[in-house]
Amino acid sequence: MKRLISWHDSFSVNNVVIDNQHKKLIDIINNFYEIVRSSSDKNEIARIFDELKSYTNYHFKAEESMLEKVNYVHLESHQLLHQGFIDKLLELETKYMQGKFTVNSEMMGFLRNWLIEHIMTEDKRYMKFINVNEE
Repeated sequence: MKRLISWHDSFSVNNVVIDNQHKKLIDIINNFYEIVRSSSDKNEIARIFDELKSYTNYHFKAEESMLEKVNYVHLESHQLLHQGFIDKLLELETKYMQGKFTVNSEMMGFLRNWLIEHIMTEDKRYMKFINVNEE
């Protein structure tokens, strides 16, 4: 399987739970990429959109809850970035389902770049605020 994103240790935020969630998001995006490359089945693409939305919501809630517990100073701006991503994902899905948009390399690049940039900039900012051994 061709991968759009490969996990690299530099992505780690030194929290096993969050790192594992990021790895799962990478897996879902890679599956999305593979489905788009090998199929134009609208039901299959709708299913992977749902999986990505569902897991993204789960991850964002878990991350925000953890940051709330440590009174993370940038929580509000972090939540806004999360909401912006979800809004964009919903917009893309709606356009796709209405036949106004084709899932293409530009969209896959958006998913890849957003996740990597978010982890490497925004998520790295909270590393010193969280307990590295939190389960």
